[in-house]
This record gives sequence, C-alpha cells and structure tokens, in this order.
Amino acid sequence: MNPHLPLLIALMACCATTGARQAGDSITPAGNKAARLNHLAQTKPDTGMAEAALIARTAGSTDVHEQINQLRRQNAQQAKLIRNITWAGAILLLASAGLQYWQYRQKQRANLLVSTQNDQLQHLKHEKEWLLKEVHHRVKNNLHTIISLLESQAVFLENDALKANESSQHRIYAMSLIHQKLYQVNNVKTIEMNNYLPEFIQYLKESFGSTNKIHFVTNIEPVTLDVSVAIPIALIVNEAVTNSIKYAFPGDRKGSIQVAMYRTAGDTVLEVTDDGIGINENIKNQTLNSLGVELMKGLSEDINGQIDFVCAAGTKITVRFTTGALFYPILAAANEKEALV
Repeated sequence: MNPHLPLLIALMACCATTGARQAGDSITPAGNKAARLNHLAQTKPDTGMAEAALIARTAGSTDVHEQINQLRRQNAQQAKLIRNITWAGAILLLASAGLQYWQYRQKQRANLLVSTQNDQLQHLKHEKEWLLKEVHHRVKNNLHTIISLLESQAVFLENDALKANESSQHRIYAMSLIHQKLYQVNNVKTIEMNNYLPEFIQYLKESFGSTNKIHFVTNIEPVTLDVSVAIPIALIVNEAVTNSIKYAFPGDRKGSIQVAMYRTAGDTVLEVTDDGIGINENIKNQTLNSLGVELMKGLSEDINGQIDFVCAAGTKITVRFTTGALFYPILAAANEKEALV
C-alpha cells in the first residue's frame, strides 16, 4: 500500500468540491463524487486508486463543461440583450428622424405661408401708396383747374373783388403745392416743410411782383409734418406773408420778411416776421373784418396751436403747436414707433 494514497485521494476530493462550488451549485453530482472518493480511500485503499483518479478526472471534466455551458448561456443572454437594445435604439433613431423631418416640413410650409402673406401685404401696401399718389395728383390737377378758372374770372373783376380773387388763388395754390409734393415722394403721409415752404414763398414773391422791394429770408429746419397739420400751416404762412406784402411796406418802403420754423422743448414753432410799419398789438383779442387774420386764428385752433401777434419794429406772428399731442393719435403713434426703432 502506498502511504501517500489516502492523501492524494483526499486532495482530489477537495479539488472536485472546490470546482463544484465555483460552478455555483453546492449540491451537485461533483459533491457526490467527492464523497465517493473519501469512501474509497477509507474502505479500499489498494484498489481504489485508479477508480478515484478516474472519478476525479470525470468530475473535473463535468465542471469544465458546466462552466462552458454557463458562459455560453450568459453570452447568449448578453447577445440577446444587445440585439434588443440595438433594435430599440434603431427604432428610436428612426422615430426621432421622422419627427425632425416632419417638423422641418411644417416649418417650411409655415415659412412659405408667411412669405406669401408678406408678399401680398407688400403688394397691397404699394398699391395703396400708388392709389394715394394718384389721388393727390388728381386733387392737385383739380385745384389748378380752379386756379385757372379764377384767373379767367379775374379779367372781369376790379378793386376788392379782384383782390379777393387773387387771395383765393394763393390759398388754393398753397394746398395744391402740398398735394403736388405728396405724390412726388415715397411717403404720402408727411410733408418736409424745409422743401415746401421755400418753394411756396418764392411763388408768393413772384405773384406780387415784389422782387426788388421786399427781401425774403427763410430759415426752415428739417421738420416733417403730417398732411393734416401741414395744410393749416401752409395757409397760415400764406395769410401772414400776404398781409406783410400788402400792408407792411406801403408806397416805396423797402424791407424784409423772414419765415422760420424750428423745434424747441417738444413743440414746433412757426415765425413770420417783417420790419414794416406794424399792426395793432391788440389784434389777437379783437374781432376784425379781416378774413386773413380770422383765418389764421381758426387754423391755429384746428391744430391745437397758440398764435401770438407782436408789434415791435414791425410785426411778428408766432404759431406754437405740438404734433405729438393727443389731437393727432396716428401721428403720435408713428412718432413712438420711430423712437423705438
């Protein structure tokens, strides 16, 4: 009997038991084989060596196969999990791509709709501006027709009737020139007074034939007025300058007439000054038969303005008004929009 045989058999049994534990099953056939090895070592020490060795090899081979099978099962589960995750990711990716494409198409349709609407609005805007210009053009032509009729009638008039006829022509021309300026520019709602007033004053100067007798000075700042304000201002200028030409320089007296317009403290100021003989200082508070003076007072009230008459080394007529007042809600809103821009 080999004295190391029992120790060898016990060691093989221990290895078999350890392999069984690593496989994750404490009660397996490998455990039974270990018990058999112990039993053979105690009962048949001479003949059990070969059988014990065979049982140990069989137990080790079985454990290896079980571990391989377990690894295969784990790999299969992992592969299945990866495959499921891959499919889920692919489906989510396709869904996301489809959603993004749908959103892109919706955005394209919305942009196309907005672009079409903008084009239509621009077309309507241009059409409206063209129609307004055409209206101003026709109004100007009609006013010129009236002026021509008055000129034709003036041939048969004398004295006061002739003067009234001429005054009417000047007033009509003041309005006609505004309509002419409106259809010549892009903005059909406002008048640039620094372009309008010098041309109108030149017309008055030529109409009265006072080229050498009276010197005209204009100092007009770049002031833009709404047409509803520009027409009353133009008529006021017409009356003031006409009165100065007629009455401030009697006989051969020479002098000058100054017309100024500027902004100060949020207001717009119009000044018509002459160095003639002057007028009554109390003219503002008097009820006169002069249509021109009464017309200036009424037009000043129409634009919520204040008119002052000052007689000092001539006559000075001042009109102060506020274009941004509540009296002009549309113009005030436009000014607020321009300030925001």
